Parts: sequence; structure tokens; C-alpha cells
Amino acid sequence: MSDRPSLLDELRAQYEAARQSPHEHADVPGFQAIDAQLRKAFRWLEKAVAYLDGLKPPIEHRFDLGHGLVFESPRLGRAYVGQHERRIVGFPVVDEINIYYEITAAKPLTVEVAFGGEASVEKTLDEAGLQYTSRRM
Repeated sequence: MSDRPSLLDELRAQYEAARQSPHEHADVPGFQAIDAQLRKAFRWLEKAVAYLDGLKPPIEHRFDLGHGLVFESPRLGRAYVGQHERRIVGFPVVDEINIYYEITAAKPLTVEVAFGGEASVEKTLDEAGLQYTSRRM
């Protein structure tokens, strides 16, 4: 028999060496510290979005969708912040923070389309995620 240690003995030695790591684990924040920071960020975002939702400020940007469809200085329509929690070691912790918002046109846009061109304009509006109504005349 050889004096070489078995695979299991080698793995055990490597495991013990990794457990006795010289790095201090205290420099890594625990899940409770991270949760506290996420909850603080959520409260801040919730306040900021509530103020923006009340002000409905104009957005200094020109959205050109092509085909002559241009939105100048749209406004923030509606916005809110949400959070998702999950349990870690029996404690509810913030898992993710989501911001939802809608952008509205400053004034309604009217588009007159030549016969046969409706499909391409509707496709452009759908791809941009815009809500619209169409009327055929």
C-alpha cells in the first residue's frame, strides 16, 4: 500500500484549510445590514418618486419614432416604487426594488396616414409601447 493519502483525506484537509481562512468574515456585511441599507434606499426612492409623481415634470427629451411621429417634452405620467421580500433564516428581507413609471405626451398627437399605411404606423406605435386609438375615415 502507498503512503499517499486517500482522496477523501485530501478533500478533508482542503476543507479544513478553507475553514481556517486568514480573512476576517466580519468585513463582509451580514444580510441584516444589507437589508437595512435596501430598506433605507427604498424609503428614499419612494419619497423621491412620490414628489415627482405630484409634480409631473416635463422631460427634456425629443422622442422621434420615425414616420413623422415625434413627441416633444413629454411628462412623467404616473410613477411608484415597489419592493419584493423573501425570507432568509426566517427573517423577511428586501430582495429587490422596482420602479414603475409612465410617460405621457404633453399634448395628444394626431397622425393622418395615407390609405394602406396604417399597418406600418400601428406597428411603430406598438413597438414603442404606446397606447393609442385609431379611427378610420
